[in-house]
Amino acid sequence: MVSWICKECGYQLSADEFEDDYVFWFCDNCDAYLNNQENFDRGADRHICRNCGYENDTTLDNVKGICSDCGKVIADQEATLCPECKQRREQKAKEWLAKAGKVVGVVTAVAGAAAYLASQISSDDSTEDDTDGVSLKKD
Repeated sequence: MVSWICKECGYQLSADEFEDDYVFWFCDNCDAYLNNQENFDRGADRHICRNCGYENDTTLDNVKGICSDCGKVIADQEATLCPECKQRREQKAKEWLAKAGKVVGVVTAVAGAAAYLASQISSDDSTEDDTDGVSLKKD
């Protein structure tokens, strides 16, 4: 049973292959997709690209990561961001934190002012006596 078919080349990938740590191999020279080329063997250490003739290393030592932001190939297969995108995200996080800090400061100032006004109003109320709905000012 086929679970995935490439819309560009028609390559078919079964669910079993996909779940079995399937690796999509591309030529290091011309970026051609290798898995669907004639004589490609997933168990072999090398494959000669049928497009350009380049001999590719198809061992797991040659597996690379891909930046999730820009799509750039990363040497570390476990990495999800290239150094440039990582730096860009860190800068955005710093900017967001600075904005959030300003908002918290404004909210704190407004809350402090409201608390001060409330204390002033309550101290004014303590000088009045409410008797039958009539306020009398104490001397």
